[in-house]
Amino acid sequence: MKKTKKFLLTALICLTAIFGAIGFSSCEFLNKTILWKNNGVLYYSFNVYTKSYSVVGVRDESILEIIIPSSFKGNPVTSIGYHAFSECKNLKSIVIPGSIQSIFGYSFEGCKNFETVVIGNGVVSIENKAFENCDSLTSVIIPNSVQSIGNMAFGNCDSLTSVVIPDSVQSIGNMAFWDCNSLTSVEIGDSVQSIGRYAFADCDNLISVKIGEKVQSIGDSAFLGCTNLTNIYITDIAAWCNIDFYDITSNPLCYAENLYLNGELVTELVIPDDITQIKPYAFSGGASLTSVEIPDSVEFIGRYAFAACDKLTSISFKDTSTWYRTDSKTNWENKTGGTQTDVTKSDDNAEYFKDTYYDYYWYKL
Repeated sequence: MKKTKKFLLTALICLTAIFGAIGFSSCEFLNKTILWKNNGVLYYSFNVYTKSYSVVGVRDESILEIIIPSSFKGNPVTSIGYHAFSECKNLKSIVIPGSIQSIFGYSFEGCKNFETVVIGNGVVSIENKAFENCDSLTSVIIPNSVQSIGNMAFGNCDSLTSVVIPDSVQSIGNMAFWDCNSLTSVEIGDSVQSIGRYAFADCDNLISVKIGEKVQSIGDSAFLGCTNLTNIYITDIAAWCNIDFYDITSNPLCYAENLYLNGELVTELVIPDDITQIKPYAFSGGASLTSVEIPDSVEFIGRYAFAACDKLTSISFKDTSTWYRTDSKTNWENKTGGTQTDVTKSDDNAEYFKDTYYDYYWYKL
């Protein structure tokens, strides 16, 4: 009996090591009964519960082109597994069918000669580091089925020149397009709610960015090092005022300077009447701004909201009676402990917000 138990334990440990190395835990193997199949070019695993296949590898790592079939042995092919093609140093192109729903982490990581990818309209998630270090990848069309782009999904893709994030995408992960040195333009769709930290950091040839109207937060240093940024395009000034920028380099304006609203350069900014607050860093670096009108509805203005707006000469308040400034975020949020400040003179206000008190929070009682 002891020998039998020892044998079974040894066998289980071996299975754990084998399936851990290929991206599956021993629990997944035991619970889902993963079976291996091979069609002469690709390796597959079969999930008996979902009756579907996942591509998990390739027989010949020197292969140049791959077309993944939508089905195999009468069952759909629905995912590309972890590290499936990560050692294919010569791979130049791949066609991913619409049956694929997930491109798992590291799938194509380090495919140095990878030039083109056609992603079928069915993929829901592109996971962490899926295409990281694909140095020769020049373009990628992300279909309107993708909902999330994982951390470092396209990080360090040195030849990638432009990216369009479709309206289906809701989140862009940390460092998703970090260090894409040839990237010149980015369009972020209207369903994206969050952009992760360092998402486009060190894209030092990035010139223009279009930000969708549903973005709620942009992580720290998202655009750090994007020193050639020139133009930022938006369609909703109210939505822009409500974005939670983590820091000054979360806002692409810190480098770009020029903000375009529906295609027109914003110089005389009029904040809409229904806005209650202007978040920190909202217009920091907006060198095109010359004047700002703030309506009665605004009760909070965050620190650095108009910092480094060098051409700004006038900020006028509709309600000038009870404005306070404070260097404490807690006091700002609770509307207490601030110093009442005269905001009746528009030229003085411009100096306050872009220079003298640029790092203060402001609130109205």
